[in-house]
Amino acid sequence: MKFFKKGQGMSINVIIIAVLALLVLVVLAFIFTGKIGKFSSTTADCTKIAGGKCEIDCSYLGNSYVQDSSRVCLDRNGDVDTTEVCCVGVAG
Repeated sequence: MKFFKKGQGMSINVIIIAVLALLVLVVLAFIFTGKIGKFSSTTADCTKIAGGKCEIDCSYLGNSYVQDSSRVCLDRNGDVDTTEVCCVGVAG
């Protein structure tokens, strides 16, 4: 008599769980290496929006600019510059 053994293949659920675990590890690596902070600060860069200017104070630019505290100003190294604020133009 011949007995046919069917090989147990890797199920699709195991593959999906492995991919999700790998994704979580990549996100954790970004968090612990500090890359997330760099990414979020560049996406919130003041000069990336239309009419955004980094200045010490928005008041001397007149009524056409207001301070946007949700945006940050970056220095030459790409780090957040705490001495300047983001001034954005208002329609009017």
